[in-house]
Amino acid sequence: MNNFNCIIIDDEPIASNILQEYIKRDERQILAAAYANASDALREIHLKKPMLMFLDLKMTNNSGFEMLRSVYLTKCYNRIDSIELNDHNLAKMAGSSSNRKFPMRN
Repeated sequence: MNNFNCIIIDDEPIASNILQEYIKRDERQILAAAYANASDALREIHLKKPMLMFLDLKMTNNSGFEMLRSVYLTKCYNRIDSIELNDHNLAKMAGSSSNRKFPMRN
């Protein structure tokens, strides 16, 4: 089984904590870092080399769409997939069963 690095970019601590708990439950994922803002993530993304990015689209100081644009323009990695988050899908995750694994497919 291949593991992969992932990062979280979310300015809401509760949402970030929910994601961190789901990532811990999935043995395929390794949390490389969690960021509260896009500027910190952009400064370090080339060091962490994530394969997956969980990104809040509605951050207070940064637009998630601007973050995506910046990440793809930097070209400091071969490929990074992203899962864009909003309040609706995080609420679903928070309400799911505690013994459930993060809903990822191979």
